[in-house]
Amino acid sequence: MALSWSLPASAQDAWEQSKGDCDKVLSTRAKAKHAKRLRKCTELWETHREIDELKPKDKKKAQYAFSVLYYAGSDDDKDLAYDALRRLGVRRLKKKQVGMDSGKASGPAAPKFIPEVSASRQRKARSLVDKGLKKHKRKKFRKALALYERAIKADPNFLKAHYNAACASARLGDVPGSVELLNDIRSRQDRASRRLLQQARYDKDFRKIKSRPEFKRATGYAEIVLLNGAGAEGQPHVKRLKRELKDNGRKPAFVGTDEASRGRPLVWHKPGFEAIAEEVKNIVEPDKTKLKVIDFNTAIGRYDFDVYVVWGMPHKAELLELPEVERRRRQGSGDSGSTNPLDAIKQAKDAVKDASSLAKPPDLPELP
Repeated sequence: MALSWSLPASAQDAWEQSKGDCDKVLSTRAKAKHAKRLRKCTELWETHREIDELKPKDKKKAQYAFSVLYYAGSDDDKDLAYDALRRLGVRRLKKKQVGMDSGKASGPAAPKFIPEVSASRQRKARSLVDKGLKKHKRKKFRKALALYERAIKADPNFLKAHYNAACASARLGDVPGSVELLNDIRSRQDRASRRLLQQARYDKDFRKIKSRPEFKRATGYAEIVLLNGAGAEGQPHVKRLKRELKDNGRKPAFVGTDEASRGRPLVWHKPGFEAIAEEVKNIVEPDKTKLKVIDFNTAIGRYDFDVYVVWGMPHKAELLELPEVERRRRQGSGDSGSTNPLDAIKQAKDAVKDASSLAKPPDLPELP
């Protein structure tokens, strides 16, 4: 059942009190550079604005402004603008990049909007997917795929049917068919589709096609290896990073130990994976992490790594680089019972090699 968007009279009063210059902002003068103000006014609009008695010309102005926010804003802005446009009755956006200054790089393609089907067709689609899942669990993937395809035909908006069909196609070895279905999900450009694509990166049904470039393009997947370049002192940081990368949809394929000692966190990436490397950098340590382009062979067996993440600590590298004379001077001063930091680091490196929680992948190439 569709939600009712009617609001109490007090909501309209709240709009008048809080709107400020939003009537001017939410107009055909809206520009991409006004995204921050557009976001604020759209939030106020969605919270307080009554639209039942809105004049057609005012609706058109608001639709234009929301479409500018959709194309120019962040992922959260797109979700906000999408909801506002749906409330105004918009079901499909034009592919033209409205509100963008000419000569600038074009924004994302318009999302794929498909009219909603009747409740009976929605129920039919869900019933077909349930039947398909039973076949899927019994590894009868071809029969499962046939049921998923019928569900898609009944309700093209039921993304679970598209996703399950992509899973079954991958199991049957139909890479183009699976990727086409994933790209169809990607074209929706909403929160639900992004969650499904994130799930696909680590779904066992796609295990055999994960290394394919077309799968990586469709889902935003990257093979990531996480290494500790800071000895025992770096272990808790590496464990934290492993957890945080996983929470952000970037689960490492391997976690291990770097042979070299690193004085700062590093992120190596293949050409074409700059955006993912930047995303990983912000998870690791935004201000201290350095990005580098991979210029060495990354293939290990069936894996072909796209991003290397290495944790390092500046003070550890500084100690390792001390000249012998300085090391002896520091040994001769201070408390006679104190330990040599170089010896401590050597022991830490030995401890890391024995640590079962950070297993080193076989034949991992030595990083430069």
